[in-house]
Amino acid sequence: MEGASIVDNVERGARYFGWENNFLLISPDLPLLTSSALREFISGVSPEVELSVAVIPKSDFVRAFPNCPNKFARLADGDFTMGSVFFATGFTLRKNLGLLKDAYKARKNLLKLAIIIGFPIAISFLFKKCKIADIEKRVSFLTDSRAKCVVLHNPYLAYDIDNELNLRYLAELNNKEHSGSGQA
Repeated sequence: MEGASIVDNVERGARYFGWENNFLLISPDLPLLTSSALREFISGVSPEVELSVAVIPKSDFVRAFPNCPNKFARLADGDFTMGSVFFATGFTLRKNLGLLKDAYKARKNLLKLAIIIGFPIAISFLFKKCKIADIEKRVSFLTDSRAKCVVLHNPYLAYDIDNELNLRYLAELNNKEHSGSGQA
């Protein structure tokens, strides 16, 4: 039986497989995801990390998907989009289910995510002073775990289908590639 949200389904899966395991969490709406992209992410997760997410620079995303509607976070390190691939230990998942549910609800609103992370991060985010390292430090504190972003240059980890506009863009891109009139 399906849960009310993706976080509910993650909880069900972790209970089924056992909280003592590590988990690779992948959004089901990544139509271009490849095994090599997943290997790239997994190899970027250090052994001591308990919670991780793929982060893609805007330049890499836009190069692959020009004029694609997407949201980017402007940080002091540059502009990024969050991938839809995560790593988490079962222990970290279990003790942070409430926080994960709140973050999932706010996932498409970068400001709301920053507020969940905390006022100092939200202010530094608003003034474009926030760095990836600041977010990692705060998430590590909030989750009582070792959290790290894996900055990768593979945009397929972040292109998801959230609405009809995303689907139409992908269809047009696919048509251009097959007709030879454009490049991805």
